[in-house]
Amino acid sequence: MRGKWVSWSVALLFLGFTLADGSADQEEPIQTQADRNAIAAQDYQAADAELNQSYEALISLLEGEERQMLIKAETAWIKYRDAEAEFEAYGWTGGTAYPLIYMSSLTSLTQSRIDEIKLILEDIKSQRE
Repeated sequence: MRGKWVSWSVALLFLGFTLADGSADQEEPIQTQADRNAIAAQDYQAADAELNQSYEALISLLEGEERQMLIKAETAWIKYRDAEAEFEAYGWTGGTAYPLIYMSSLTSLTQSRIDEIKLILEDIKSQRE
């Protein structure tokens, strides 16, 4: 259910871009679908970089079995994230909006993981004080 909600949210966002493009008094150049796809890819790259920083901060605090468990969990999460994004974008397969939907899903899922890791970091730091 959540996947369909994200896909519909992105579709509405896409529709909003499309409607905004038709504005006669618009100062910005009209964005093409390729522009939207590129922006979505940049957003995902930024979120992925932030995720990597958060993950490195967390893993640096862990040792032994706990560290190995995080590595295993993160590997499984990455597989989940990629599969979930493919699922959410499936309805747009073959269309020009597919990259936008796929990348937007990756970004949303990645941001959620960043939030989770930050909470874990806060918990570990407060336990060590």
